[in-house]
Amino acid sequence: MLREKEIHEKYRDEIMLFLNNLGLNCVDFEKQEKDTEKKKPDIKELNNNILIEVKVLFLNNILKKQAEEIGNKLVRGEAAAYWFTNTPNFHDHLQDCRHKFRQYDGNRTMVIFINKMAHQEQSLEDLLSGEEYYVISSDGQNISIDGSGHKNREVRANINHEIGAIGQYYPNDKYLKIIHNTFASQCRKIPTNVFANFEKIKQKSYDYKDNNNIFENIKNYE
Repeated sequence: MLREKEIHEKYRDEIMLFLNNLGLNCVDFEKQEKDTEKKKPDIKELNNNILIEVKVLFLNNILKKQAEEIGNKLVRGEAAAYWFTNTPNFHDHLQDCRHKFRQYDGNRTMVIFINKMAHQEQSLEDLLSGEEYYVISSDGQNISIDGSGHKNREVRANINHEIGAIGQYYPNDKYLKIIHNTFASQCRKIPTNVFANFEKIKQKSYDYKDNNNIFENIKNYE
């Protein structure tokens, strides 16, 4: 069985081949970059000066333990259903990416995720919109939902502006979805024409009104 490091390397090579087959010019940046002191992104697209980091979403030990606890509650009848999110894992990966990208000023940047959490195919849009919450009140007899929103959003004006775009790669379909970060620093943003006219790549722009932490809008595919 492949270890997580081997799975990551497998998908790094697959994504690099996928992009090169489309006519882009990607190289293994870890092998090309000589500075051994810096933490390096996985790939560099040379024609457009884009650094690309590949991240695989695994079901780690903490999430496995949580899933087991919830499963036991379901068996005992203490819970009717649950929705298992990948938000903490997603947060840690983005944090690692922005630290890497900060070391390389002047480069456009993108993170590409592959979801290997087979039981939870959470979409990239769901992960970007943060944790959903509900405001619930009770008068002692009745319970009502007074409002809802999202918190701990990973892409906003004051965080992760080192990341120009966030993508999700679908290995079975050989398909890439890219969401451009409108809050990224200008030097990090990737022009949409770089990936235009490719049947296997779809693009969006991520945008919302930062109003009381409520998720407002993700623009339609271009």
